[in-house]
Order: sequence, then C-alpha cells, then structure tokens
Amino acid sequence: MSEDRQAAGSGQESPSTQTGEGTRPSTGARSPGRRGFLLGVGGLAAAALAGGGWLGSGQTTSGSASSSQPSGSGLGLDLEARRARALQLRITTAQEQLADPFPQPQANGDEDRYDVVGLATFTKALPHNDLGEVDPAAYRALRRALQSGRSQDFTRIPLGGAVKLANPEGAFSFELQGPDPWQRPLAAPPRFDSEAFAGEMTECYWLALARDVPYRRYGQEPITAAAIGDLRRFADYQGLDAATLFSQHRPEAA
Repeated sequence: MSEDRQAAGSGQESPSTQTGEGTRPSTGARSPGRRGFLLGVGGLAAAALAGGGWLGSGQTTSGSASSSQPSGSGLGLDLEARRARALQLRITTAQEQLADPFPQPQANGDEDRYDVVGLATFTKALPHNDLGEVDPAAYRALRRALQSGRSQDFTRIPLGGAVKLANPEGAFSFELQGPDPWQRPLAAPPRFDSEAFAGEMTECYWLALARDVPYRRYGQEPITAAAIGDLRRFADYQGLDAATLFSQHRPEAA
C-alpha cells in the first residue's frame, strides 16, 4: 500500500501496472452480483435525473415544475387530459359495443328430442346409474343453476363422486376488454344423430391414437394415413390430407 502511494505521489505507476498485467483479486474479493450491479445502475440513474442530465435543458423535474405544468407529472405531461381522454374512449367503446346485437344462444334440440333426461348433453361429475344415465334430479339442479346464475344454486347441484364441476360460473363473468362474451355466442353443436357429430367423434378418437406422432410424419406412417382415409368418408372431411389433418389442433392453425 505504501509503495502504491509513493508511486502515485511521484507520478509513476506501480510495478504491477507497468507490465500491463493486472493483479488478481485476493481470494476474499468477490465480483459484484446482479443485485449489486442493478442497485449501482439505479443510483447512477437517480443521480443523472437529479442533475438534469437526462431531461435536457428544456425539461424540469417535479421539484422545479413550472406553474403552467400539471403538478406531479415530472416531464411536463398533461396527466389530467390523458385521464379524461382514457375515460372518454372507454365510454365511447362501450356505447358502440352496446349497439351491437345480443343474439340468443341456439340449442341443437337434443334435450327435447329424447325421452331419457340428459341424454347427449353435458352430465359430467353428476351421479349416474349403472347404464350411464344421469340422475334426473341432479340434471334438473344443474339446469336451474344455469338458468339463474346464482352461486347458491350451483352449490346445491348433487355430485356423483370426488370430481367437481370445473368453474361452472365462468360463463357469468364479465370482461373489461373487448365486447361482452355473450355477444359472441358459439354455434350450436351438431345433433347427436347427425353425420357431423359422428365425424367429430371419429376425429377425436383418431387424434387420441395419433397423439405421439410428430406433425412432420402425418400421412407417412400407418396411424395418420388410416385416419385420413377413414375421415374422408364424412362429408365435412372431403379433401382432407396430411396438411389439414386435425388442423384445429395444429399450432400453425392457432
């Protein structure tokens, strides 16, 4: 240490720097970690802002804002105008969406087509008999809850075991982005006795069999080649090939 001080006082470099090789840090010395680095950068940024180096000569900090600028902006921004504009945009958008039609959801008629209660409709997690038929009282409780939308009605739905209904009240939530989901209803599913329904079910079973087949192998190995040939029997799958097989489940179709 004394030699370094003497070298500094005489204008000469210490021997370790004269050779161009820096001395290695001691075993106890540690390089600053990421947290220390960020803290140091944050300190430099704060110092630069306080000194006005990053704001320019025409800008001021909040501590020296002129009376013509809104207090608290720090950069001369009109925050109150922005606030009012944001509110007006939301109101205008909501009014435009309110003018859009609110279509009534359409059923496929299966619920009224069959004598067995709940046949060909959603009955998961509800109690069933040995034939797989849903308990009529439980199904009617589900229908009542869906009609009322009240939480207490959903808690009264009998369940058939440990499996629970997955977020059944999600359909009654509201979105703050875009139109209300009820303004964009889904099309009615195909009838249970229709060819379209049979085609969709067949596709689901083939998809399960082909779950381990890479996309690039579609049509080049036995499972997907058989799936293409089988699905082409249905009217909705005419023209199906390896590029369009299970297309609604392919990443590039998302």
